[in-house]
Amino acid sequence: MTGVPQPLLSVKQRLKSGKQVDLVTGRDLISWFNSERRTPWLINYISAVLAELGLAVEPDIGGSNLDVPINFLLVPEFGEALAKAQPAPQKSEGAPVAAITLAPLVQDATLRVRVLGAANMYPTIVSPNASLQVATTIMVSKDFSQLPVVQNRAVKGVISWKSIGRKLSLGVKPNSVSHFLETPLEIRADTPLIEAIADIAAQDYALINDDSGRLIGLVTTADLSLEFKTLSEPFLLLREIETYIRNILSARIPENAAESLRDPSIKREVRGVADLTLGEYLVALTKDDVWRQLGIAVDRRAFVKTLDLIRAIRNDIMHFDPDPIQESSLDILHEFVRLLQAIGESLRS
Repeated sequence: MTGVPQPLLSVKQRLKSGKQVDLVTGRDLISWFNSERRTPWLINYISAVLAELGLAVEPDIGGSNLDVPINFLLVPEFGEALAKAQPAPQKSEGAPVAAITLAPLVQDATLRVRVLGAANMYPTIVSPNASLQVATTIMVSKDFSQLPVVQNRAVKGVISWKSIGRKLSLGVKPNSVSHFLETPLEIRADTPLIEAIADIAAQDYALINDDSGRLIGLVTTADLSLEFKTLSEPFLLLREIETYIRNILSARIPENAAESLRDPSIKREVRGVADLTLGEYLVALTKDDVWRQLGIAVDRRAFVKTLDLIRAIRNDIMHFDPDPIQESSLDILHEFVRLLQAIGESLRS
């Protein structure tokens, strides 16, 4: 079958033979299609290929964390009609693929709890019959603040430093874990993340369940902090970059000259540099007279080229895809901010 990544064909063959499939993550799966990031089109294409092969994956890679393991399932009723498929997507953007008929794209617009890596990773657990010493040894060695208490796959509660301290202060003698349980907050993985934040912050953690109520993860306030740093960092850097560019231009370009820098294809009022867009800043900086007025001692070609890269990065992340920004793109933002900070200091001196 042309157009189907060989590792995916191997997965199907192993499943049909009753063999186990090697550990695969969502990131591995999209890499088989020559991609590092999910795009709506790519997710639609992969879903169609899986369906034609009679395969399904859990969890769905469209809105889940890419770095957690996925399970491949045989779904024979989908059929196998990919024998005449064209080559799969290449690394070049917009490569034509006419292999299969793609269903209309319906993408979940809501960021859900399952996007968190911790929400998809089965936590370390302890038995209710275990001794308190066993539980605290695990918590100290792994730097955990709580442990789910599970028996026969059923959650009995959670033991935490808070519950231990509360019971000990009331005179409960150290015994089995069952004497130190607290009732946990439980949240389904498909809960909108924005709705779950306040509850998780109030409880310090939440157990994450799948659709059937089965425990699949544990999310803490630390996990939320890390996720929101990842999500917010590029936006904060872009804001800083745009503010620096605006300040540099405002200090050298008369307000009444800003109208001449407006994109002529967009009809709107421009009263000053602050009303211009990042794209208009970029075009302005390519003009010899504007660059001369700035009087900054940096290479214009490199400056403009980097700013154009940043414009592309901005357009990319504003699609609000579930994937974090690539590390290389984040490095570009950080480096350009440092350059603009230095330019700003030189202009003030």
